[in-house]
Amino acid sequence: MPNEPGPIVPIVSAPTIDAAVSPDLASPPDLSSLPDSAVIECGGLLNVPCPSGMYCELQNCGVLDEGGICRSLNIVVCDDIASPVCGCDGKTYADDCSRMGAGVSKSSDGHCPCGPAESCSP
Repeated sequence: MPNEPGPIVPIVSAPTIDAAVSPDLASPPDLSSLPDSAVIECGGLLNVPCPSGMYCELQNCGVLDEGGICRSLNIVVCDDIASPVCGCDGKTYADDCSRMGAGVSKSSDGHCPCGPAESCSP
């Protein structure tokens, strides 16, 4: 029996797509037949891209071989509660919703430390 890939494995009861098994790694797989609840993996050693309109949400900034989960750039509803977060780009965002809308992974809760991407005044 030839060595064939196994079935799509559910993560938190949603189907997962590992784009690394896609025959064409330069482009994301066709997702038109997947349910909205599907979890799409991205990044990793092969730097697998997300489909158009999505970004790769990494768990840790700067970890080159770490995979992530594709998230939508189309944030429909944002709370008006200011709760600053630091993005992996070194910029402070007013809240998680603003960060996700910018397509940036989260580094930490709260303001970013002063640095090249963050202007801080004394």
